[in-house]
Amino acid sequence: MSRQFIPSGDELKNLLSQNQCTPGSINSVLRARGVFCPNSDKTNTIPCLMKSLLSPSESLELMDNIKTSEKLDRVNFRNFSIDKDQEILDVISGVIDDDAIRPQPFEN
Repeated sequence: MSRQFIPSGDELKNLLSQNQCTPGSINSVLRARGVFCPNSDKTNTIPCLMKSLLSPSESLELMDNIKTSEKLDRVNFRNFSIDKDQEILDVISGVIDDDAIRPQPFEN
């Protein structure tokens, strides 16, 4: 999305319905306006935002929250048990390409 795009109507509904747009981010925009919903569920808060247009700063705040959520990568950890004294690269050689890590003797 362009930085000058202010969503409205169906575009705003699609933006707010995304999983990355959390109920907390929607509630923070509403609270800044002085609108307090009895339930923070998206089914209650999305119509409140759809009835009024977003300001440029509010739309940027929501889009930045979504982009931040998308950028966070999940990290997977694996446990290895090493029973004897071995070089670590020999143990994990099946998991990663150890040639890319191991220094080559005749290469600058």
